[in-house]
Amino acid sequence: MPANPDFLIIGAMKCGTTVLYDFICMHPHVSKAALKEIHYFSLYRSNGEDWYRNHFNKTTDEITGEASPTYFHCAFTPELPTAIKTAHPRAKLILIVRDPVERAISHFVHLQIINKVPELIATDINDFFARPFESAVSQTSSIDYYLHDVLSFSCYQRRMLTFLQVYDRSEILVLSNSDLLMQPRRTMSRVFDFLGLEPFETETFTEVRYSAGAMIERVNLQTFEKLSKFLYPDYKRFCDTTGLTYERCSHPRLTLAAERPTANETQSSVADDVSIGRDGWLFLKGGSNELFSYYQKPRFDSTLVSAWDRLFESRLKRSDELGIRYLHLFAPNKLSVYPEYSLEPLPHFSAHPIRAYLTAPRRPLFLQDHSVDPIPFFQRIKKEHQIYWKTDSHWTYQGCFCAYQLICAKLGVASRPDLIARPFVEGELTMDLGGKLAPPVREKARFYEVIRDSRRTNANAFVAYKESTNRHNDPGLHVGSNVVYCNDQAAARFKLVLFGDSFSEYRAHLLTGMLAETFMEVHFVWSSSIDWSYVERVRPDILLTELVERFMPSVPRDDFELEAFVRDRMSVLNSAGP
Repeated sequence: MPANPDFLIIGAMKCGTTVLYDFICMHPHVSKAALKEIHYFSLYRSNGEDWYRNHFNKTTDEITGEASPTYFHCAFTPELPTAIKTAHPRAKLILIVRDPVERAISHFVHLQIINKVPELIATDINDFFARPFESAVSQTSSIDYYLHDVLSFSCYQRRMLTFLQVYDRSEILVLSNSDLLMQPRRTMSRVFDFLGLEPFETETFTEVRYSAGAMIERVNLQTFEKLSKFLYPDYKRFCDTTGLTYERCSHPRLTLAAERPTANETQSSVADDVSIGRDGWLFLKGGSNELFSYYQKPRFDSTLVSAWDRLFESRLKRSDELGIRYLHLFAPNKLSVYPEYSLEPLPHFSAHPIRAYLTAPRRPLFLQDHSVDPIPFFQRIKKEHQIYWKTDSHWTYQGCFCAYQLICAKLGVASRPDLIARPFVEGELTMDLGGKLAPPVREKARFYEVIRDSRRTNANAFVAYKESTNRHNDPGLHVGSNVVYCNDQAAARFKLVLFGDSFSEYRAHLLTGMLAETFMEVHFVWSSSIDWSYVERVRPDILLTELVERFMPSVPRDDFELEAFVRDRMSVLNSAGP
């Protein structure tokens, strides 16, 4: 039956409305609209209210809504907000904004690459913004028309004041895209509370989706300063009006040499969410997972311990019913293995998630036979082998190989020592944590060609999309990756399904590849939650789950539906811009 919308995300364009809408619709009591962007009040009001309401369908215990960024952009007068308020007085409004300079740059890239605007395809971004901004007002040329749009969409204050002529400030939830990126759980908790929904969390909330620095680096310093002078005064007034914290991006080239940490520093230096330790070791510190706080406060409490107990007991019971052997790999944070290189105090190091869980009283029996904790082994061999990269949060090939050996030993399967002698390429490169510093820090790295005997027999649409667009490492394009490897020469004639993350990888250079060289058939699904319908369809001999420690505070729900997730994600990718 047609329904009235309960919420409207009114904007702004290129500020994360798609991600926010997707996150809201993951709540079990939210029903998606037929279209995310209906644009009824801005473009299609002549179609009538019945046409609009036919886009919504919900049960009595659900809410529904849509997200049309044009509602905010077209609010030059109170007419549009009044139309929304009159038609749906109970609907709640959400506005998400983004640093205006970053948003403007993203808008240009969208027009150039996604919309393929003829006037912009061959136009350098710095040349585009070098045009007189005054000409964007008169729009004497078609390129100035696009300049006007790019700049206008980044000016929020006037439109906000227009909405506030119709709505009380408490009726509009105003969010910052940076908060959704850096504090997704806390931000989504605010959203669900505003919408009158029960708390809800999922691993997808914690996925990093883009880097602000990457957008800013697309323009030179002169362009950045010109945009800053034009857009930030309006943004400051908008923040004062809405109560948002006023923050502005900085260009990487503005980092002074005197502010850059040196190798001889004896005190910790922090750049964004990176903690700089001794001897060039870098540690992930902040971000949505607030990683360091679990070593500085006793945060992994009995509630989380009990939740993980219930999850493991449920997994083991269901695996037993299917005649499948279940095993879980705890992938440690780098800080759990190399605390001696941190310059920050870690007063509750012994209470980090893996230790807090495995040492809690009354451990279930399954931990003896159905889990792998690499930390004791890592502690013994780390003086001889580098288990983690200095400038990345992940384990090295050597560290992954050690975890692989422990898995094989637990399963009673012979590991393959020749994997450590496979061909490799070597060179200096900038990895994740090193790339967050200015200037970036490079590290000598070695990458192995793992696959020799096995072959990849299947890759889902999500993996195919990433391979065809060369977007393997794009933030937010990981969960849902699914590949299958077969190995006719494998001594271990078992079928294994692995649900894991970046410590396993859908590409063959880490745990997935090592297992593919060892077992007859290996399926990898990038997810912390199990898709039981997938498991029941494949009917493996072994079900292996792997989760990096920093995600343990968000206990998986095991309600993952791979095919539906990929279908929805591909729909978003096919319609979204950069």
